[in-house]
Amino acid sequence: MLDFWNYSIYGNLVSRWALAAGVFAAAYLALIVLRRLLSRRLERLAERTAWQFNAVLAGMVQSTHPLFILVASLELGGGMLSLPPETKEFLRRMW
Repeated sequence: MLDFWNYSIYGNLVSRWALAAGVFAAAYLALIVLRRLLSRRLERLAERTAWQFNAVLAGMVQSTHPLFILVASLELGGGMLSLPPETKEFLRRMW
């Protein structure tokens, strides 16, 4: 079983892939929860104040698309891996 973690896939150990997957999952979950908490807090603040910027900020946070959060999380998780220069360049252009 220990040999499994030392197996190399695309130049990275399976243990490194598992770490990257964990970072991705934790980042995605944390960003989704942060978006929800921040939007609720800004909504409550916007209801109590006459300053319209709070409502604008709340709308911006709420409208953050989950796909954007997914891509940001993939970037964080992928940062844990050693990738070939061509793949790094492709990902850099995508972001």
